[in-house]
Amino acid sequence: MIHSGMHIFISREQTPDSVFFQTLTANSHIVHGESLIEFTPVPFDEVPDTDWVFFYSKNGVRYFFEQLKAEMPPGKKFAAIGPGTADYLEERFRHPHFVGNGNAETTAEAFLKMANGQKVLFPRAMDSRRSIQQILEGKAVLVDLIVYDNVPRKTIELPEFDILVFTSPLNAKAYFSQKKIKEHQPVIAIGKTTATSLKKLGVKNIIVPDFPSEEALAQTILAL
Repeated sequence: MIHSGMHIFISREQTPDSVFFQTLTANSHIVHGESLIEFTPVPFDEVPDTDWVFFYSKNGVRYFFEQLKAEMPPGKKFAAIGPGTADYLEERFRHPHFVGNGNAETTAEAFLKMANGQKVLFPRAMDSRRSIQQILEGKAVLVDLIVYDNVPRKTIELPEFDILVFTSPLNAKAYFSQKKIKEHQPVIAIGKTTATSLKKLGVKNIIVPDFPSEEALAQTILAL
């Protein structure tokens, strides 16, 4: 069983109302949330006319809407890969008409039932894995729009942690380019893609929760 007072790192900024932060601090753990990636906007002039706009991440939402030069036409439908992205979209910009569960395969399958044969815009990062697009290839009209770039930070100053939690392959790459894993240090990946990247970086015994959410990550830690 995990001891109280553990120092836990997660590669994502945390606020006092974050589920991960609240759950673990309520159990006397110390949470340090910090992204190890630098984000920069990639300017775009025109937005292609599509039926849907599908967002992979909060950053996709942010850099798309912040750079819009004109109002979106009425009737446009918005989709989000998971609840976190959907919440960010609704709080700041627009109501989502489709919300996935964060898993690429099941999300693409559910989205296709609504968007089969329609035209879908994907505002994304320069090096996006295009997970949904790859699955939907040939089943919908897919349009790319790069709205931001993300690169690992060159310098990382972090203390030692008892548990490491990674929320993306790029964050894992950034961390292990400058830090080494300690013996018997638990490493948790938010999903299979991040876990695969960790394995390629030489990390063993990676724990992956059943669901790719901060709540599932926190419960996984409490269950250790």
